[in-house]
Amino acid sequence: MQAALSLEEVAGPEEAERLHFTGSPTILVDGSDPFGAADAPVAFACRFYVTPEGRDTVPTVAQLRAAIEGRRR
Repeated sequence: MQAALSLEEVAGPEEAERLHFTGSPTILVDGSDPFGAADAPVAFACRFYVTPEGRDTVPTVAQLRAAIEGRRR
């Protein structure tokens, strides 16, 4: 399976609001945020993820794989 990756810069709070951005980095799988809460506020800020090792600035590879596999089902 191949994956298409894209990077989009969010340049300011107004753009964050327009995109419903919840912090950087935001990872979308098929347009959905598998790590986000439905009621997460818009934020032009850094984002943290809950991992088995504690809070981190990115999800683990295992968490990413699980998120992608979950979308394939």
